[in-house]
Amino acid sequence: MRRSRLLILVALVLLLGAGGVLMLGNVLRVGPFAPPASAATPAASPTPAETLKIVVAAQDIPRGALIPADQLQSVEWPKTSLLPSMITDTAQVAGMIARYDITRYQPILTSDIVKNLRDVGVVGSDAALQIPQGMVAMAVPFTRLSGVAYAIADGDHVDVFASFLFVDLDKDFQTLTPNAVWGITYQPPNSGVAAGPQLVPVAVPGAPFSYGKPAPDVFTQFFANYPGISPLPFYVAPSEVQRPRLVTQRIVQDATVLHVGTFVPPQPTAVPTPTLAPNQPSPTPPPGQQAAAAEKPKPDIITLVVAPQDAAVLTYVMSADIKVNFALRSAGDTSRVDTESVTLQSLVDRFKIAIPAKLEYGLEPPVRVIQPPSLPNDPTRVP
Repeated sequence: MRRSRLLILVALVLLLGAGGVLMLGNVLRVGPFAPPASAATPAASPTPAETLKIVVAAQDIPRGALIPADQLQSVEWPKTSLLPSMITDTAQVAGMIARYDITRYQPILTSDIVKNLRDVGVVGSDAALQIPQGMVAMAVPFTRLSGVAYAIADGDHVDVFASFLFVDLDKDFQTLTPNAVWGITYQPPNSGVAAGPQLVPVAVPGAPFSYGKPAPDVFTQFFANYPGISPLPFYVAPSEVQRPRLVTQRIVQDATVLHVGTFVPPQPTAVPTPTLAPNQPSPTPPPGQQAAAAEKPKPDIITLVVAPQDAAVLTYVMSADIKVNFALRSAGDTSRVDTESVTLQSLVDRFKIAIPAKLEYGLEPPVRVIQPPSLPNDPTRVP
């Protein structure tokens, strides 16, 4: 029995020793005593991409400027990213005119340069290049008051408000109501020859009280008794032409301002500014040119980028001679908010405006037109 236990103990010692040898070998292979990795296969180095020199702007070049050779330089460009319109020879650019504003280090394309700005017309306008797909541009009248005191500039976003005047019309005549009443009388023809009993109907305007509408309770209290004729009802006639009813509403939201004022046609060639010698005074323009530069005309038109349906709305508004105003939106604000139409009734209800009572006393002189007070620096006000 003891002998069997001894054999089992010897077998366990041998197994533990073999495991220790294996673990020591692994440590030697991966630890600080591991052999150098010189036998490993080296990684293949990547193949450098093929490049080609293209022409870029060495400095900012404004639109319409003559491009000299010293404003150009050549840089390496990957062939895989090469565009057909890129230029590889500076001689093809030097002496040309910038079709657009070109920024520093921007690759110059064949579409960026022209020999003469008159050539621009054959490829379309600059304005059309700024209109997104699916949108259109519309020109609308513009004033200092409607245009936020000329604060609106190219690239701003605006809302358009319109004010409408509504009147009542006769549905069939399409004329202002109330209608005038005409009567029919009969008289002999004006032929100069006796026509016997024949009579010709003649339309004549109605009586003084026949323009308007019958007064309330006309059959009980409003009668005029004329000697020899039957009683006639009174008609209530208006004292003036029908007053239109005003309503204002926003009709266009978030329109982009393409341009304020009239577009200036491209000039044939830009004349480079001469370089002045050191300490040489700048030439003074004639007085006439100074006055022309100081008196820059104020814009009277604005061009908006809108959806086609909004363009139809603006066309209708202008055709109907409806007054519009522009509201300048905050920079970056593209939100859409529904607005309610504003009428006299909505103002009274919303702001709880009290309707003045009819009193037995009043002001003298009577207030018929509200005018701002005159200030010393204001021009003379015409009453």
